[in-house]
Amino acid sequence: MRRASLGAVLVALWIAEKQRRSDKEHLELAFNFVVTQPYKNAVLMISAVSVGKRPSEINSVVIYSQNATAQMYIAGFLPGSSAIPINLGYGKKAAWLCEEGFEHHIGSYLKTYCNSNASQLKICVSTTTENFTIAPSKEMKKTLESFAKEAEPAPERM
Repeated sequence: MRRASLGAVLVALWIAEKQRRSDKEHLELAFNFVVTQPYKNAVLMISAVSVGKRPSEINSVVIYSQNATAQMYIAGFLPGSSAIPINLGYGKKAAWLCEEGFEHHIGSYLKTYCNSNASQLKICVSTTTENFTIAPSKEMKKTLESFAKEAEPAPERM
């Protein structure tokens, strides 16, 4: 009888822990070039879709490299972009269009803080409780590294 009771308690604890782990926010991120009017050139877009069981309160978007001594906080986005902060419920999407030529700013960041190397580059979307990251594709990293070669240095950290 005691074994059955102990087994029932263990199963109940396992189920509760499994539910606790799945009962949280989660964002799926994307980072790519898009073509949109009225801009003549493609612009970078960062997007997030809420797919977790809890809503997400997004507070910031940054670009960073693990070996860098500074992060690149993205403060301004093009008109038509989602606001920050923004609350996303399940299935809702936010999209941020970076200003035209923003890839040159990333190139400057790479040149100054990453030795022009994008291998460790990540985009981080922060909420009140979690940080969600995405690494650019290999092709995107090569493109950004090409901008780093010709870029002006970014402002130095004090």
